[in-house]
Amino acid sequence: MNAPAPSESPKARRIVDAARAILRDEGARGLSMRGVAVRLGISLSNVQYYFRARDDLLRAVVDDYLAQCLRAMEAATAEADGMPLAERRERLLRDALRHGHEMTEMCRIFRELWSLAAHDEPVEALLDAYYAGYAASLATALVGPEAPATLRQRAVLLVLPFVEGYSVAGRTLEADQGAAVDLLVELLGTLDAV
Repeated sequence: MNAPAPSESPKARRIVDAARAILRDEGARGLSMRGVAVRLGISLSNVQYYFRARDDLLRAVVDDYLAQCLRAMEAATAEADGMPLAERRERLLRDALRHGHEMTEMCRIFRELWSLAAHDEPVEALLDAYYAGYAASLATALVGPEAPATLRQRAVLLVLPFVEGYSVAGRTLEADQGAAVDLLVELLGTLDAV
């Protein structure tokens, strides 16, 4: 039996949400089927009905979480539509860098996902697909869908590694988040001129 997608079953949704909370709070090592059952106050067999093994649950959590992240990026991009380009860039970059500066849930979970991907090919494949989608959304957000492919690629090559690196080291840098956003907006402006 294939487990239903979390959106198809309220109980599967609760299980995935509880597993994500454990992943965030305790890391991948703390995630177990029994731990999810205890957190939800249900039997282990209830969890196993929806997810036969821990790996199945973990991959469902990863897939669901990455899909939520992409939807959030697309929503932020849609909200910024119609803004002047520099203002749109500043708003989106400020939001993206906030995760590393504040150590949000996203930052905590992604650290776990990067670690898992080093040893779990299906998780690695899910992350690869996520970053491909994220790069496409980021390119549209930063330079627009009408920009030449080379400009879109250069913008992503500049910003994506910066945002990911900032999520790891942002809180330790002497420059504040605003300075980082200003620098990126300035560098993106130089790409426009090329």
